[in-house]
Amino acid sequence: MSEVEATEEMLKHCGTLAGNKTSVPLAWTLLRDARALHRVAQTRRAAIECGSAAEMAIKELLNRRNVIAKQKKPTLGILSDDLRGDGYPLSSDFDAAFLDVAPSISTVP
Repeated sequence: MSEVEATEEMLKHCGTLAGNKTSVPLAWTLLRDARALHRVAQTRRAAIECGSAAEMAIKELLNRRNVIAKQKKPTLGILSDDLRGDGYPLSSDFDAAFLDVAPSISTVP
């Protein structure tokens, strides 16, 4: 990851956002929590938080693109298929990263 110089303009912008009490999107908060859980070996909980964040992000993208889910209660895999079907360039390893790990963590106590 490259470093970014903290310019006066950037710091003022951050201060303005904080002063406006701009809230952080829930998906970002879930990702932050997932990282913290992963650091303390809470793998199952971290994966659940990460999956929830991914689902929220995909639903937001679908809403912005005016795409209606093909099922009444779609799973993360179905949502990702809907997003790809609308031409969104979702990462080719998305399914492996999220969906293939779910069965292995569901059996962890």
